[in-house]
Amino acid sequence: MMSYQAGSDVGIQVLLVARDGFRVEVVGLRIRAEDPDTLRYLPSPEHALPFRRVWIQAASPPPPRIDGCPWYEPFGQGRSVPEWLRSSQVAASSPYDGLLKLSRPSPDSVVLSQQLTLEFQRGRKVECARPDPGEPLGFPANGYPQPTDPVAADFYGEFELAWARPLSPGAWVALSFDRFDPDSLSTAFLMRVSDDWLFDPPQRLSPKAYAAG
Repeated sequence: MMSYQAGSDVGIQVLLVARDGFRVEVVGLRIRAEDPDTLRYLPSPEHALPFRRVWIQAASPPPPRIDGCPWYEPFGQGRSVPEWLRSSQVAASSPYDGLLKLSRPSPDSVVLSQQLTLEFQRGRKVECARPDPGEPLGFPANGYPQPTDPVAADFYGEFELAWARPLSPGAWVALSFDRFDPDSLSTAFLMRVSDDWLFDPPQRLSPKAYAAG
């Protein structure tokens, strides 16, 4: 059973964060947060549902938190460059407790904004886990309750999604399923761009082509 991250009633498992896009599994979970500490498990649907649509948005660099501080500030203890993300010096108790949500990103930082369609599938259950801060394949931007037992996932989809522009290796991306709504009961996810290409890398012109131009 694969491990997902829950940030609302949507769970994700990021498989690759590349320079030109990312590969991700998305599930619709049969849970809903009642408050920042409590999850409510929903009943099984009596009839098969045709599909579920979710909106996904990503921004790079990640937007600041709603109090204006950089997204990494609560972890980095004032450091301007998030080198801490490659260390294990972050407090291991509850590093996400009390963190403020990310604010809405500026339009020029949005690298993905589109609707996804998840197919209805009965019988799927997933385990959810909360990675440590700095996990390149994604970790939550703020606290959100995680189910302790496997949870039903009635909707599923695997996607390869392109960024609006190529990103540099090592850049950070924030991912949201609520359009970064600061008032919603959810969390965004933070991911680090690898040196890989998901689609074909840009073609480089040969010296002869430059000369011909």
